[in-house]
Amino acid sequence: MIDYIMFNDNAFNGDTDNIVDLLYDLKHDLGKYIVLPVAMLPASSDSSAVKKALYNALYKTRVKGDESVSALQIWNGYKYKIKKQLSCELWSLLNGAVDKVLALDMVVSSESFVHRDTVLKELTGLSDTIFIIIKRVEM
Repeated sequence: MIDYIMFNDNAFNGDTDNIVDLLYDLKHDLGKYIVLPVAMLPASSDSSAVKKALYNALYKTRVKGDESVSALQIWNGYKYKIKKQLSCELWSLLNGAVDKVLALDMVVSSESFVHRDTVLKELTGLSDTIFIIIKRVEM
């Protein structure tokens, strides 16, 4: 695993001090890429395929060559800079949404049957929450 800032040269290049820009970057870098492995599965995928895709979504969220970065590493690359600029209410909403998605790692090793659409709904909720926060900040 590598540090996300090193992986993504543009993550904090000084031009992203604006909170809206940071949130749009987070929506892209985390909100978009965490969904892709599960979204690319056929709707009829079995539980083991969904769990494998969820594992990749959480632990191999961004891949560049032989290197990969987890969702947590991406979040860690953004959270402190974002936290300084959001109200407590919006920070709690964002942090809770990220925590909810990261907690899905329990599903990967569970014995329970996992439906693709259920996991997809949980993962897309993060991007939806980030978008709501962007709109609230822009008001």
